[in-house]
Amino acid sequence: MVQEAIPITSENEPLQQPLAGRGNGSSDEQAHLPDAAEASQEQAKEATGAYRQWRLLRREIPELQATAEKNSLWIESALHDYRLTCLELTYRLEQVEAEIWELYHQVREEYPRLQKATARKPLIFSSRSRLVNLRDQWKALIERQVKLIDTLNSAPESQRFYNTTQLLRKHLAEEHARREEAARRVRMASDQLEHALEQLNERSAEFESVASGSRILRLEDAQKVWRTRLEEFRSGEISELTNAEELVRKIHLLNETVREAPISARWIRATEVKFARLIESNELLASLGKAAISQDEQARMTTILYEHVPRLWLNGDNAELGRHLQALEKFISFYEEVIKRELDFAEKRRPGITRALSMSLGRESFDLEQVTLLTRSLVHALDERDRFMRGHSEEVTRLALQTARRLNWTSVDLEFLELAGLLHDLGKLAIPENVLSKISPLTADERTLIEKHPVFGANLVKPVKGLQRIVPWIYHHQERWDGQGYPDRLSRKDIPLGASIIAVAEAYATMTTDKPYQPALSPAVAIETIQEEAGKQFHPEVVEAFVEAMNSSTGMLEGVEKPKQSGSERP
Repeated sequence: MVQEAIPITSENEPLQQPLAGRGNGSSDEQAHLPDAAEASQEQAKEATGAYRQWRLLRREIPELQATAEKNSLWIESALHDYRLTCLELTYRLEQVEAEIWELYHQVREEYPRLQKATARKPLIFSSRSRLVNLRDQWKALIERQVKLIDTLNSAPESQRFYNTTQLLRKHLAEEHARREEAARRVRMASDQLEHALEQLNERSAEFESVASGSRILRLEDAQKVWRTRLEEFRSGEISELTNAEELVRKIHLLNETVREAPISARWIRATEVKFARLIESNELLASLGKAAISQDEQARMTTILYEHVPRLWLNGDNAELGRHLQALEKFISFYEEVIKRELDFAEKRRPGITRALSMSLGRESFDLEQVTLLTRSLVHALDERDRFMRGHSEEVTRLALQTARRLNWTSVDLEFLELAGLLHDLGKLAIPENVLSKISPLTADERTLIEKHPVFGANLVKPVKGLQRIVPWIYHHQERWDGQGYPDRLSRKDIPLGASIIAVAEAYATMTTDKPYQPALSPAVAIETIQEEAGKQFHPEVVEAFVEAMNSSTGMLEGVEKPKQSGSERP
């Protein structure tokens, strides 16, 4: 039986309706033919869309693979940089660390797994659903890669900031701990010093027996200074650890001074007694025309004994104190031998001279109060010779004492300074009255003569028993800090401190006194002038103490009548 070929109609040729009686279906079947055609068309569209998506997925998945591969390289590079950054850091933010390594492990495990899954079957033979699944997995991997790269890029800055913050916190905590420890050590050292002061107070009778008759040692003055320094130590702010170390060192030195005060006092007192006897012996030889000790050397050692030694003892500088006392002992030991030989020789020539010396050494102690009263009478007589500067010595003395109190001078020191202030111009007794009262400019010879008044004054005071200490103050009160003064052109701390105090006080008193050729300056201008000369004409520390004394004494100059006479300024 032969099958007939069914012609294939062209795409534009309409389909012929089937003829009746040829077995092409019933009429109901013919009615459903349009619906079938529409369904077929929809299926064709879906198939076409699916095919197009399938082809698109075949192209997209390799591109996603390439992107993921590039991202993997970026991740390794960024992770390397991040690790190098972390090596420089002391502290790291654990939260950032955990996030990075969690993402990294996910990506590192997912990437090779997804590569294997993709390569398991060629894409051309893979169903659309498989390709969709692979695409979604690759996209999810890339999203995690991008997130990891962003985290790695921002993590170094975050970690650096966190590291800096933690280091700062650690530094602040350590600094706080250091300050607490330093404050604890200062408190402990201060408590030890206070205990030593209490013990010294209980042993005051022992100390007083040692210091009896001394012109240097006064327990009451020492305790006042030491307690003042203790309060300064306790109230001082500790800014740095080195500052605390230095503060504790100073407290320990002062504590050692307080504990060893009786021992040091015995040494100082013995040196003072031997020095006084040496000076008296030398004065006796001087009366015979054979002085063994020069005036300059005697003045230098007097300054050491009566200025440097008390200051070092009060400040707790035991090492320097010991060196000064040893220098004094060597000086005494050397000249004791020299004077002894001279006295032995004088005894042979004039029998009885040694007994006269012994009687001189056994005289009553020096009465400073009586000498001060006598000095004031002498100063009034001096004022009568120079009518233009009446009250000058009293004013200088008052200002000098106020300045010295600011420098924590002891009561004994102040007593001697009072004498020196009153007698600082004593040498003008040797200057003719017509020169002192001269109004017109001085000649060169007259100027030279007036500039010798410190030498004349020192020579007048020197023979008086017990006043050897103030001789250098009178002799050098016209010296300048820069070395341009007179009589010896001493400079800086070679000038005795007492002389420097008198120099500042005298300058102020002179500037604020009316003179015929120059009206008095106001206190403010005078103080400003003195401050400008600090470090040039005047001792800087003395100027500072003087200004403090003036500022703290409200109305100090009010009510004090300044001389308004005719006359001239004299050095």
